[in-house]
Amino acid sequence: MTANAAADSSFELIVIGAGPAGMAAATTAADFGCSVCLLDEQPTAGGQIYRSLSRAGPTNRVNGDSGAWKNTAGKQAIEILGKAYFSGLPLIEKLSAANVHTVHGACVWHVGLNGEDGVVTYSRQQHASRISGRHIIIASGAMERPMPLPGWTLPGVLTAGAGQILLKTDGLATDNSVLIGTGPLLYYFATQLIRSGCKPKALIDTGNGVNRTAIRELLPVALHYYRPLLTGLSMLSQIKRAGVNCYSGASAIEILGDSRASGVRCHYTGGKQINIDCDFVFMHDGVIPNTHISRSLQLRHQWNSVHHYHEPAINDGAVSSQSNISIAGDGSGIIGAEASAQHGKLASLTALKSLGYDTEGQSKNRQRQINAVGRARQFQRFLARLYPPLITTEPVADNTIVCRCEQVTAAEIKRCVELGCTGPNQTKAYTRCGMGPCQGRYCGLTVANIIARESNLPAETIGTFRVRSPLKPVTIAELASLADTPPTHTQMTTATHTNDDSR
Repeated sequence: MTANAAADSSFELIVIGAGPAGMAAATTAADFGCSVCLLDEQPTAGGQIYRSLSRAGPTNRVNGDSGAWKNTAGKQAIEILGKAYFSGLPLIEKLSAANVHTVHGACVWHVGLNGEDGVVTYSRQQHASRISGRHIIIASGAMERPMPLPGWTLPGVLTAGAGQILLKTDGLATDNSVLIGTGPLLYYFATQLIRSGCKPKALIDTGNGVNRTAIRELLPVALHYYRPLLTGLSMLSQIKRAGVNCYSGASAIEILGDSRASGVRCHYTGGKQINIDCDFVFMHDGVIPNTHISRSLQLRHQWNSVHHYHEPAINDGAVSSQSNISIAGDGSGIIGAEASAQHGKLASLTALKSLGYDTEGQSKNRQRQINAVGRARQFQRFLARLYPPLITTEPVADNTIVCRCEQVTAAEIKRCVELGCTGPNQTKAYTRCGMGPCQGRYCGLTVANIIARESNLPAETIGTFRVRSPLKPVTIAELASLADTPPTHTQMTTATHTNDDSR
């Protein structure tokens, strides 16, 4: 059941995010008769992984000139995007038939507590609304890890995820492109471009080949996921057959151009240098949990030394350090789409039990879901060892812009360390880094890594930007529209955020 705005202001369960975890959590709760409100920022359900799936199909746009965006020549979406993309249809179909109050286009900008209830404030079509729920499940998903390179702010430079969004929503692709980075999504996107008729000019891999130690240590877990491994081998084969020029062990990467991207220069295996002319550059350096909401609530977080990111601390039932707030899916630590759906169900069953629903008959399912999520986390550890992020192996060049919003360079952050800054919030005071519209989402991890490297301190001791509401930019008109909503006095949870430096 879809709604334009929440007709009621109080629910038993509020789910934030309609990706695999959020959809599974909402429909599971609805099956038990629980009153559920599902808030999602996108116009249709699916999250990033299944974005626009409900309306995927052939395109009817006119092809552009060579080097410009062009459509996929009327090919069926499944031919280009792959079967994995369409595996989310059952989740979307179940949600559309479920008794779930779903609000699309809802930009959540505050989450707080009012006594034992959670309170969520969001805006839709320039109008703000506030709803309360006895339990909140945060299913905010993942975001691409920032990959700061010289020239990465030039027009024509996008992330691989952004390239996929254009394919999924508008059937748009481009030729004469170069892909830079590492990880499964980079290769997956390369095969999608190949199938769309827009073969990449080159794929520049920042990895150094097969990590045999990682394979040996985690092989038993990896073999349980033999299907995705076979899919990965198939992708590599497709890229090779298409004749895409591949370079591994890339370092000292620069994106060239004045007014827009015009090429890439780097060193690769053996110390050789290469210059490649291109019109578009797609970058990808893995994904990280989107923890903006959970950090604003000051929930307990922990450092994941394998994946090199902070993640919320949750128990086996997906409950956070605040008993009526759960975190499910990739937002709790990267586990992939299939496991995220399992985790969403698990989080929902745990929440339902705390709400007084009889879920005893689901004990076997709950244990299966716990086991499945555990295996998925182990497999992601395997992938993290195979594809370490560039930031852990190579320092950020001084002239590279770190904070895109405030145009702060790596050299300025390093200068802050020289002056005695030991945490991101101090550099914010010195440089305004992290004070732009994205509120540190795309620079926070990079700033922390630079501080750790320059001060020779463990990354887990550096901390994160302090997050405050509003979580997204809000207009005065939206704030004023809250006058139409019954007043609710909210307060932030008092749980301690152990990774946020207070200096």
